[in-house]
Amino acid sequence: MFQYFGGGPVDVKEIFILHSNEYKSETTKNYGDISISQDYNILLDIAHNKGPQKSLVIFGYSGWGDGQLEGEMERDHWILSDIDLDITFDKDTNAKWDIAFKNSFIKI
Repeated sequence: MFQYFGGGPVDVKEIFILHSNEYKSETTKNYGDISISQDYNILLDIAHNKGPQKSLVIFGYSGWGDGQLEGEMERDHWILSDIDLDITFDKDTNAKWDIAFKNSFIKI
């Protein structure tokens, strides 16, 4: 079984699966210690225990106009931290924000 999350209000029918690196499909893009895939076949693989060991299913995404994200960061609407796979995949969903905030290293 997997959990799904809303990634943002843009293209809410678009699927993104954030996952561990041992799984790869035609749509998989690797970003260091984490990967993302965008095909519905991965859901079948997850359901049949053939998918990635760890995953988050996300529908939609957020987007910004020129300078909008920078402005939000200047107003402290965002924090930065290193990617922590334990927080991303293993921690209780309700606790993730507090843990990530405590681990943040730059407050803009």
